[in-house]
Amino acid sequence: MKYILYCAINNPILINETIYSLLSLSKTSHFRPDVRIIILTNLTFPATVSCESWFKLQNRIIIETICNQSIIDRWTNNGAYRFNIKIEAIRFILDKYKGDVLFVDSDTIFLKDPTPLFDRIGYSRFALLYRYQSYRTLIKMPLYHNVVQK
Repeated sequence: MKYILYCAINNPILINETIYSLLSLSKTSHFRPDVRIIILTNLTFPATVSCESWFKLQNRIIIETICNQSIIDRWTNNGAYRFNIKIEAIRFILDKYKGDVLFVDSDTIFLKDPTPLFDRIGYSRFALLYRYQSYRTLIKMPLYHNVVQK
């Protein structure tokens, strides 16, 4: 299974950004049957969004709720390092869901189908978009890195 992961923790604005990003994803993606979307949050996520594009996605979305604030405090060292949430969210999802994970910031707007990026993810490799580049440039550039030497 392949997962697109959003993380919307501690800030309600991230929920709205995630919804907007998902709507852009629904307009650009030709979903493969093995792709699911996980939204990791400690906030209330709307049960549905009244929009035709949302219906294309709703059966693919998994809402993973973290109800225990102590987990988030541990992830962020009691708020001292809030950006650590992304790393810990990826680790949490990889431990729970076995498969390839494509982490997406909540403010990402899709202009093209991102699912070909899954072909760049493999055992002991990660892909990183470290600048805002065009999708065409990303596909041409090998941005993956071997984590484990074979």
